[in-house]
Amino acid sequence: MMDERNGGDRFEHHDDLFPLSVSDAENDCLKEFLLEPQPPYGGIPSLVDPVCSAPQMITQGMGGHVHLPPMGPLDDLSPLDSIPPIPIIPPIQQELPPWNNGQLNLPTCSVQLEHCIVPNHNSYTPSSEPAEVPTTNGDCWSPAAFTASASERTVSSDCVSSETMCSPSEGPSDSPLPAKPSAAPSRSAEEPPPPKKRGRKRKSAGKIPRATPGTTTVATYHSQISPDQNGIKLRIKKSLTEVPQKVRKKRQKDEDEWTEPAEQSGWGDKLPKCVLHNIFEMVTRAEGCVPFLVRVSRVCRLWREVAISPGLWQHVDLASFWVKDRAKNDLKFRWLCENRLALVHDLNIGGWEFDGIPGILDKMASSCGELRGLSLAGWQGLSGEHLKFLVSHCPRLQRLDLSAINSEMGNPKSAVSMMSLVSLAQEMGERLTQLVLSDNKLSGIPQVVAALSTHCPNLQVLDLSNVRTVSHTSVPFHVEKLQTGCPKLRVLRITNSELILAPTSLKEQSMSEGFPLLEELSVAGVVENMSAQPVIDDDALLRILKTSHKLRLLDVRGCSRVTDSSLVRVPAWDLEHLFLSGCYVTRINDSGLELICQKWAHSLVEVDLGWSTATEPLDAAVTALANHSEKPPLRNLNLCGSSVSVEPVRAVLSRCPMLTSLNLSSCRGMPRGIKRLYTGSALNQLRENMLKEQPNSE
Repeated sequence: MMDERNGGDRFEHHDDLFPLSVSDAENDCLKEFLLEPQPPYGGIPSLVDPVCSAPQMITQGMGGHVHLPPMGPLDDLSPLDSIPPIPIIPPIQQELPPWNNGQLNLPTCSVQLEHCIVPNHNSYTPSSEPAEVPTTNGDCWSPAAFTASASERTVSSDCVSSETMCSPSEGPSDSPLPAKPSAAPSRSAEEPPPPKKRGRKRKSAGKIPRATPGTTTVATYHSQISPDQNGIKLRIKKSLTEVPQKVRKKRQKDEDEWTEPAEQSGWGDKLPKCVLHNIFEMVTRAEGCVPFLVRVSRVCRLWREVAISPGLWQHVDLASFWVKDRAKNDLKFRWLCENRLALVHDLNIGGWEFDGIPGILDKMASSCGELRGLSLAGWQGLSGEHLKFLVSHCPRLQRLDLSAINSEMGNPKSAVSMMSLVSLAQEMGERLTQLVLSDNKLSGIPQVVAALSTHCPNLQVLDLSNVRTVSHTSVPFHVEKLQTGCPKLRVLRITNSELILAPTSLKEQSMSEGFPLLEELSVAGVVENMSAQPVIDDDALLRILKTSHKLRLLDVRGCSRVTDSSLVRVPAWDLEHLFLSGCYVTRINDSGLELICQKWAHSLVEVDLGWSTATEPLDAAVTALANHSEKPPLRNLNLCGSSVSVEPVRAVLSRCPMLTSLNLSSCRGMPRGIKRLYTGSALNQLRENMLKEQPNSE
């Protein structure tokens, strides 16, 4: 606690650690909320001038170690009779040198003192370990908050961790005790200088040069690798460098840094608030609230009044890299709930760490009454009771992201346990429209899917990507039950998951209506440590997509059992994103890859044909993408690791003007020098070069 005894001054970082007010006028909580790029600092931050303490000077003067008892406050000193007796020091067998300007130069003495009372001029206590500096909320105390007790050197090495070393023999001293005794008595100004010794000077071995005032001696270790008869050994060479100190300027108050001018421009004074509000609203819909609204609130008063209105803070992503890590705490989030998030609809606070999750959820439920979508990704301590409280106190909640909560072990009390998810489906019922459970280790997946099929008919997004089971075995996935209970499903992701379609009778398959509104299906890949049984084959793909006429994205990468027979029979005709890398259809010469590309060439925007080993079908498929119409909509083409030839690539570059990305990395059929990813100006240069080479080849 700072009071009159401490001088009334505050620490340099006192405002950051202990904000006094939460109002916008006194202390804006978003003042240091964003992670803005800062100019690099030159040199090394300055250190406090080293000051030798009284115990240290005693140690230096006597040439030995002095063990001092811990000192307490001055009010707690015991009477004189309780002071331990001072040991008798034997007389020094040498005459004392004369005084020099009030200082007494003493020779070194090997006698060790057991107890000694010395006035405590600073807070330094001799110990073998450096004192720890308290830290709070990611910020450390300023070096000016304490006084060093000895000269400090920072030793840095590639193989040795940096540490702070105290050297009692370096640095100036401001202690009232006598200075360090010199080896020889000082001479007066009237005495003539001693004659210089003739002869060759000897180099002092192992002597460290003394640092001049204003510089800091830094010992740097340089590693040298030298061969030897028995192998290669690592040698450490120590070099000393003198680094000049740099004085760090103290942070000034905000009101002293910039003053708003009296005359405002038309944008900051005459523009109506409703017009400015509409402009900000359009930008936030496209780019989000953070960091746009935080930045424009610093322009002028008018822009600030419009930017802080809760009506603009509807889609807030606080998990982006713009938010500083030290700002992700309880205090900042409570301030945001009270001042910004009153009308928020979608909130992403994934990755935040809180001291008390129940208090944060209570604050969120009481302040964010319009909350509809919430992302709690990465909340390792979230339990089933927390999730039940959140669902019951947020009546408008519809979308929930619970990814990466239980990624390492199957915790039965976790928010993604079987009982918790089944209770979630029963509690939310028809209002649940989106559920993300990716990157978790789950148990009882069939029971969870059955509960969703029974109680959640309005479910539109279900993400089970990268899901692992507790038993590390494949789990049956009843897709027909999900089609019957959730006919409005639009997005289904089971990428890299230990899920296989459960076997069902032909009657049950024929009675299922499929997913008529499905727009995205991702069943890609087989990862390591999975069962040898394939996840998706031709029959499973047709069972999922038998009535999906509105499909826009299909990802079957790594599905070795998916052939051209099932891909050609997909009912969708306006597919925009097709990912076929690593499929069986890209590995055989007599496949129907060309027919597949011809079917969707009029609508394909992104195509992935990477690692295709069949050269002739691949060249025909790439040529079909370029020759379908006068202006194909193709924008992204991935041919990484494939055996594509030069002519199909030239045809795509000449006939696809909307192409923005072309990946030719590791293409063994392409000449040297062009096997890489092309975007932007590099793609335009490649197009010009290949079109110039075409007339010469003809």
